[in-house]
Amino acid sequence: MCGISGLIALTSRPQDEIYNTLSNVTNSIAHRGPDAQQIWCDREIPLALGHRRLAIIDLTDDGLQPMHSHDGRYTMVFNGEFYNFQDIKEELSTHNILYKGHSDTEVIVNAISNWGLEKTLQKARGMFAFALWDKIEKRLYLVRDRLGKKPLYMGWAGDNFIFASELKVFCAHPEFKREIALDAKMLFVKYGYIPAPSTIYQNVWHLPPAHMISLSYDQLQKKTEYSLVLPKLLECCRYSSETTRQSYTTIRNRNYYRIYKPPYVLCGGENDLGCTAWSLSLRWIG
Repeated sequence: MCGISGLIALTSRPQDEIYNTLSNVTNSIAHRGPDAQQIWCDREIPLALGHRRLAIIDLTDDGLQPMHSHDGRYTMVFNGEFYNFQDIKEELSTHNILYKGHSDTEVIVNAISNWGLEKTLQKARGMFAFALWDKIEKRLYLVRDRLGKKPLYMGWAGDNFIFASELKVFCAHPEFKREIALDAKMLFVKYGYIPAPSTIYQNVWHLPPAHMISLSYDQLQKKTEYSLVLPKLLECCRYSSETTRQSYTTIRNRNYYRIYKPPYVLCGGENDLGCTAWSLSLRWIG
């Protein structure tokens, strides 16, 4: 588990101020990534990206985020894991990319640089929530995985557009007003929880699973409301039952999980029951 954060100010501010503000609010999710905290600021736009790291795949400093593409166009902060990043890296071998480390994040950001975002998502398999900044188009992409395994919130704190893995980041910002959303209270009474895109706070939204939102800096300067820029349902992230079976088989054949017999604890959910049933059919367990 890692934690991501980001901030775009609508008014010009010193880079040091942007850096310190995001650094302070990102500390509120230190529990998500105890190994390191990194903040990166854009030189032209009052924007900063933050990351709390839990080192798993590449334990060296080469795996630190925010991560930049080899051509310098894209910068990414990422929470989760891409299970097939080695296969994607092999497909990219003809592009002569010089990798600094061995992390899945570095592979994916370079895949986006070469193939584009949607084509990369079509190929990627994993659980993830990430933010991608395009320095050329001055555009921010927020993306969440197919099943919504990893959370991603976005909203306003004064004249600052913020996104983060947890609502704690918003609460830590000095300009954020903790105003309870009336519709959220009604949703909680009706369902027992608050479904995306609503959250308990006004002017803060939860990006739904399998969705992406794209915002240009010009749109943000107009303080665009979430309801006016509806997130795009990623068709490439829809799974049929046949696609699901193929994915289980791929995981088994390519041995993404480097264990002999995967253990399962049944909680009654669709994911664990499906994995267990498929493993039994493949004689992994039993």
